[in-house]
Amino acid sequence: WPLVAAVAAIAGMGLNDYALTVGATILIYAILGLGINIVVGYAGLLDLGFAAFYAIGAYTSALLVLKLDWNFWLTVPTALVVAALSGIVIGYPTLRLRSDYLAIVTLGFGEIIRITVINLEVTGGPNGLTAIPPVRLFGRDIVTPQDFFYLVLALFVIVLAVTGWLARTRLAYAWR
Repeated sequence: WPLVAAVAAIAGMGLNDYALTVGATILIYAILGLGINIVVGYAGLLDLGFAAFYAIGAYTSALLVLKLDWNFWLTVPTALVVAALSGIVIGYPTLRLRSDYLAIVTLGFGEIIRITVINLEVTGGPNGLTAIPPVRLFGRDIVTPQDFFYLVLALFVIVLAVTGWLARTRLAYAWR
């Protein structure tokens, strides 16, 4: 995987804005895929509402930046905690469910979150949130597609390394 990351980094220098945006979107979905691989692949739990936690974290981060003027990098751990707490809220009562029952509950949870986000005014309704300020990294605003691509690529490499490490732990062995 270090070779793939190096090739992506080099390729990012020669791509146009559209290709960089598509590449960044692919990397975001790859990060989500790594997360669902832990839940479904290692733990063997069929979670059909996985995207709900992505939405909870994303909206938490965006709302903290927009409404409370937080720095983006401070919102990330907070969004992680809020998404994890929502996982505990849904996970505790469904702890003993397996197979189709767990899939139905998580699908329902995902739909509840989707419908809630679409119908709340604070989340921007079906249009979502706008005017989110750019992320600042080392005193520089991440505003160009190339900057965003490299930020997401760096985050992907970090997540890939962490999930690779997790796969070799006793916890992952117990899940399998």
